[in-house]
Amino acid sequence: MQRLAASYPYTPDERIAALAGLHDELEAHVLGAAPDGSAEEALRRARLEFDIYTAFTRGHPDVSYRDPARLARDTIEVHRRCRAGANAFRRSGVRIAAFDNSAATHFPDWRLCDGLMAELAQFVSTHIDKWPAICAMATYGGIIHAHPFLDGNGRTARIMHNLVLYSAGCRHFLPINLIASRTGNSLVVKLRRLVLGNDWSGLQRFFLDSCTLSQEWQE
Repeated sequence: MQRLAASYPYTPDERIAALAGLHDELEAHVLGAAPDGSAEEALRRARLEFDIYTAFTRGHPDVSYRDPARLARDTIEVHRRCRAGANAFRRSGVRIAAFDNSAATHFPDWRLCDGLMAELAQFVSTHIDKWPAICAMATYGGIIHAHPFLDGNGRTARIMHNLVLYSAGCRHFLPINLIASRTGNSLVVKLRRLVLGNDWSGLQRFFLDSCTLSQEWQE
C-alpha cells in the first residue's frame, strides 16, 4: 500500500489514457455525476479497504469459496467490517439517484437477493479452480447487481473481489476504487452496461487494464 500511495498521484494522465480498457465512450454523459474527489480522499478509502482485506485474510488464512455457503457469509461479514451497519441482506427496496436527482437506478426486489447471491456463490464454487479471475469479476458484478445491502455495496464488492482472488492464491490487492477515481465515470458506465444489458465485456477490459496499472503502481 505504501508503494501504491507513492505512485498513484504521480501517474501521468497520458498513461491512464493509454489503457483503453479503463475508459468508455459514454463516460462523459453520465447524468449528475459527482465531482472528482481529491487524491488524498481516494487514497484514504483505498487504505480502509486494504485494512479490512488484510485483517480478514489474517483471521481467515485458509479462506476457500469451493463451499458455496461461505460466499454469502463472508459477504455479510465484510459488509459488517465496513461499518455499514447490516448483519443480513436487505429487506426493502434500494435505489441510487443521480446527484442532481435527474435519474435513478433501481436494484432487484429484496426478495430476490438471497437467490441472486446463492446463484453467484454456486458459480464461484464451480469455477474458482479453473477461472479465478472470472469468478472475482463475477463476484464484484454480482454483488453490485444484487445490491444486497442498503449501503456499502461498492466497498463490500471491491473487497470480496480481492478475497475471491486471495482464495485462489493471488496475493495482489487490486485497488478498484482508486483506479476508478482516475478514470472519470468509466466504471459507472461499465456497471450500467452490465446491470441493464448483461454486457460483461467492458468490465472485463476494465479489470484487465486495472491489473496492468496496479502492477505498475505496486512494483
